[in-house]
Amino acid sequence: MELCEAATFENVVQQFTLEEITSHLKGLTLRINHLNNEVTTLAFNNYRTYADAGRATEQCKTMFSDVHDNVKRVKESLPEVSASIKEYSDGIKEFHKEYNNVSAVINHDNLLWKIMDMSKMFNECIRLNEYEAAFALTDFAVNLKCSRLYYQPLIKKPVDYVIDARHSLLDELFNKFTGPLDLSTSIQIINNIRKIPYISNTQLRVSILQYRNLFLDSQITKTMSKKEYIYKIIDIFRDCMYDTIILYLAIFPETETSHHRKSVIRSSSLDPKWERWTESSNSNHLRAWGHKNLEQLFELIRSATNVNYEALREKLMSFSSSFGRMGLDFRVYILEELQIIQTKMLKEKFGTALQKLISKKSIHLIDSEIVEMARLGLVQSSEVEEDASLPLDMIAWDDLIVYANEVITVLNDSRHTISVNQLNDLFDCLDNSFTALLLWIDGFLEASADVDSITAKRASQIVIESFIPFIQKYFTTNFSQFLRRKICDADEIEYNEPMKFKTDCAAYEIIATKESESEA
Repeated sequence: MELCEAATFENVVQQFTLEEITSHLKGLTLRINHLNNEVTTLAFNNYRTYADAGRATEQCKTMFSDVHDNVKRVKESLPEVSASIKEYSDGIKEFHKEYNNVSAVINHDNLLWKIMDMSKMFNECIRLNEYEAAFALTDFAVNLKCSRLYYQPLIKKPVDYVIDARHSLLDELFNKFTGPLDLSTSIQIINNIRKIPYISNTQLRVSILQYRNLFLDSQITKTMSKKEYIYKIIDIFRDCMYDTIILYLAIFPETETSHHRKSVIRSSSLDPKWERWTESSNSNHLRAWGHKNLEQLFELIRSATNVNYEALREKLMSFSSSFGRMGLDFRVYILEELQIIQTKMLKEKFGTALQKLISKKSIHLIDSEIVEMARLGLVQSSEVEEDASLPLDMIAWDDLIVYANEVITVLNDSRHTISVNQLNDLFDCLDNSFTALLLWIDGFLEASADVDSITAKRASQIVIESFIPFIQKYFTTNFSQFLRRKICDADEIEYNEPMKFKTDCAAYEIIATKESESEA
């Protein structure tokens, strides 16, 4: 194969001319020169590469030496690095955990925010009268206090506030009874109060009645400044007590059950619509509260002035009839108080009439001769009936006639309202008034003037012989007989001692002594 190619090449060369050979020679020369240049350049580059390689070798040797030293040092500190890396990894995990917790905390839908806002929520429930929700919050706070969350400062403060606010919640609930009552709302409030622990039934009963008294006192205070306040106060007592008793019997039904089962006493002498509880009944608190308020009402009535007895009696009887079948029979107390009030008013009226008479510094009597002439003239003209309104001998003393008329007026006004039990009181009022009149007359005996002494003797004679017998007769016939007919038949009453007024008077005793001496 090679021989064939050489032979072929030789044949081709032989065919070339000189010029062609010269031209090819020049070309070869140029190529040889070019190759020489390239070889030179390549040799230079190889030398430079060799130099660079040497330097690189040195640098690599130095670098690998440094790396070796560094690796050696790293190898020596590798346990510390591993521990640091592990600690860092754990820190990263803890950070992410805290981050997630913080992200959950700053979310306002989290329960923690609601716990922290429990105090605001509680106050808002109170403001909106959502007492059931307020109590639920307090119950939740008590449960939180039993958990480990309670020891966190952010949780402890609102929980303690809500638990302590139970007292204010209790006051707020009870304050609802210091105003007008709505039965359904009040029962709901009582049910909420009963959910609060440590509130016994007795405490609940007493607290309700106490707060109702606060409302009653506030209403009384507002009414005291009004005209004729005493009649309005009776209505206030009746309305307040009526509403309270209705509520009390509704929320404590065991009282009513016990009342109808074993504690009802019916008196055949009383109206059958009235019922009374015994001391063994569960209504002790209610009964004591009612009697206390009744006594307070009586104190206000006693301190009142310018009271119309008829209007007062009507109001009080209407008051007592309002509690017919509620277990509080006030009739006995009211009747006793009415008797006391009427006796007091009788004393005041008799005292006022007497004071007009004894306030005078002298006794003004018409001359006896003039009186005798007038009396004879009336008798002869037949103008005097057998039952004259006043004895004729009394016309000598105008002031005594005025006093007598006022006494008769008081008696006439009283006989329709006074009871048999008050007859003795009425008689004592009259007796004391007459005794005071006679003592006033006796005071003129000590005067230095003989005229005053003579006038006093004559005045005592008129009072004892004319005025007192006239009142005695009126009292025995017109007044007492009327009461006998009013209460029962007259034949059924027996008086062991007739009511006779005292006539002890020093001035009259002197006259009687002189008449006895003249007769002797």
